[in-house]
Amino acid sequence: MASPNFDHPSIDWESLDLYQEFCRFRNHVSFVLSGPLADIAKPRQAGWLGTWIGEQGRQIYQTLSWEEGEKDDPQEVLNKFQNYVQPRKNKRVARHRLKQRRQRSGHEGLP
Repeated sequence: MASPNFDHPSIDWESLDLYQEFCRFRNHVSFVLSGPLADIAKPRQAGWLGTWIGEQGRQIYQTLSWEEGEKDDPQEVLNKFQNYVQPRKNKRVARHRLKQRRQRSGHEGLP
């Protein structure tokens, strides 16, 4: 079977905003999986996903925890990567910034 002809998704792991880059990547992947690759089985779709995430993505893939059957479901694979790249709140930094804030003098901007 010949390789389908379409614009293959790719992700830039060096992006300054990795979460936004992943969201763009996931959106492209969802269109490809529901379009040109809609007729193939989920394990093969997950295999395609493995080629699109690149070398760094495959290294990350090896570090993730997997339940039975999750590796064969492209949506589960994408969910794991989204959880990996999603920004986390740093409570220590947030607390420090809160302490550094000062209430503005006056009531500028209030009616």
